[in-house]
Parts: sequence; C-alpha cells; structure tokens
Amino acid sequence: MEALIVLGALAVLTLDYFIAAEFRAIAVMKGHTSVRYFWWTFLLGPVGMLMVAALPVVTASAENAVSDELPEL
Repeated sequence: MEALIVLGALAVLTLDYFIAAEFRAIAVMKGHTSVRYFWWTFLLGPVGMLMVAALPVVTASAENAVSDELPEL
C-alpha cells in the first residue's frame, strides 16, 4: 500500500514538472526569460498558470511602445 502511495506521489510530481516546464516555455515565448514562472507553476499550480496567462507580450520594437498620442484616422 505504501508503495502505491509513493508511486502516485512520484507520478503527480512528474506531471507537475512537465506542466510547469510548458508554462515556462510559454513565458519565454512571451519574452519573459525568468525561471520564476517555472517555480510558481510547479509549487502553486493554478496561481502560476494564471500568472503566465496574464503576462504581456514583451517586444523590443520602439514602434509598439505605448504612446499617449492618438492614432491618425
């Protein structure tokens, strides 16, 4: 019985690792290279997933910078 509990815990941790790695890859695609998004997702699950989902896309282009000017029509 104890072996089944240990195998179940290992399976959950392994699945959690792969999910967290995918969410870190999503954060990297959005331009955020910090490893903290992996750990937030790995340790706190849905909190980290929502954090990555809410990340803005970072662009290096000055054209996409936020401006106070209105666009020309």
